[in-house]
Parts: sequence; structure tokens; C-alpha cells
Amino acid sequence: LSKEKFDDYLFASDICILHKMSTGNLAVVSSTAFQALGAGCPIMAPSRSDFFKAFENVLIKYTGTADLNKTLSGFIGNKNRLERYRKNAGEFLNKNSPENISNMILSAV
Repeated sequence: LSKEKFDDYLFASDICILHKMSTGNLAVVSSTAFQALGAGCPIMAPSRSDFFKAFENVLIKYTGTADLNKTLSGFIGNKNRLERYRKNAGEFLNKNSPENISNMILSAV
């Protein structure tokens, strides 16, 4: 999908499930998760996946199929949980904004 089409799907979705599992000892990052966070769509991901280590407090984690179903049903329609998620995601995006990251790098030099 193009970035625009992906964003269209995210804006129309209640939640995005990124089921990417671990890859062993490789250092990995999910750029898709950053894109989805920027669109404001809640994200669910496997708790054991290396792809989402950088997103500890901003993703909704699940351990397996049963937990995925339970967590998903407890999240959809729960406005308080959605607001907490959006607040955490906003804080994460602000903290990791290009401006803040570049300022951290420049201040370290």
C-alpha cells in the first residue's frame, strides 16, 4: 500500500494489529508502528516480538490468540482506555519527535 492508502485504512479503523514476531537476536524496529501512531490509530502487537521493544508503553500487547480476543474486546468501545492510549501515544510521539531527537544528539556533541 502507498503511505496515503495505509493512512486511509488507519483513519477508518478502530485498531491496527501488527502481528510481527521476533527475529532472534537482530536489532529491529517497526517503522509501520511509528506511522500508525502518527495516524492516531491504536496498535496491538505480540508481547514477545522484538519489533516493538521501543514502544513499551504505547502499544496494546497480547500473548496469544485467546489474549488477543480478550484484549481486543475489552478495548473496543472503551472510551477511557482509548483516551489513556491516545495520551500515552501523544507523549511518546512528542518525546521521540525529530526536533527532540536532534536536540538530544546536538547537545551530546
